[in-house]
Amino acid sequence: MSLGRRISRTLSRTREVWADEGIAGVFRQAGVKLGLLVRGEQFLVDGRSRPSIEDQYQIWIHRQEASRLAREDVDRAIAGFTSTPLVSVLTVLDADDTVRISAVLKTLQAQAYGRWELCVALTPGVRGALTDALATLQASEPRLRVESSIGDIPTLADACRIAGGDFLAFLEMDDELAPEALFELVSRLQQEPAPDLVYSDEDAITADGRREDPLFKPDWSPDLLLSTNYVARFGLLRRRLVDEIGGFSTELGWGQAYDLVLRLRRE
Repeated sequence: MSLGRRISRTLSRTREVWADEGIAGVFRQAGVKLGLLVRGEQFLVDGRSRPSIEDQYQIWIHRQEASRLAREDVDRAIAGFTSTPLVSVLTVLDADDTVRISAVLKTLQAQAYGRWELCVALTPGVRGALTDALATLQASEPRLRVESSIGDIPTLADACRIAGGDFLAFLEMDDELAPEALFELVSRLQQEPAPDLVYSDEDAITADGRREDPLFKPDWSPDLLLSTNYVARFGLLRRRLVDEIGGFSTELGWGQAYDLVLRLRRE
């Protein structure tokens, strides 16, 4: 590699470190490079020294985890909230499988922000098959609410009928939330009480627990929303506005959530 190209790569990398970590990061990286030079090791930036996109994401996750607030600090922040809205988390269950309900409950029970309720819609047949199991779950977790579907397929509209929250959220049975997810969204509402919709980034989790395929979302983008429902997982929608636009369109089946957000877009 030519000297000019090496210099260009070094300057480009310096700008990236400055943007990510500030001037302190630049000096820290310079110290690392100096140490390599003293030991006689390769220290110049080349095309092979840059981590893959996947590895860069793992590094980013590690940094975020290291900067996460301690639970006691989160609890103190929640105690200082001027409003603590109830969040109704809507989901559907189309099979007699209490393991899946328990998994959703587990991810919600781990939330630092505790003012939530889980509203599950299921068919009368499934509800009948799970009568004893559901009674046991509700006895141990009163925030679990169950509603029978009107039709043969349970829908978010069915779950919404028993929702009493100020905000609605959607979860699929296999979704998992970071413990601070609800706290971060409700915290944003403390800073800006007016928004009717707040949402988070998301990624995927492999069978062995590795996080991958991050989706870092933009600020409110009505145009992007026309091509993908990027706000549904995971976001909060103000219940009052949902009611004002007529609620869910049950005839759209699994497309109900996307249709609802698109109609919110026009408001």
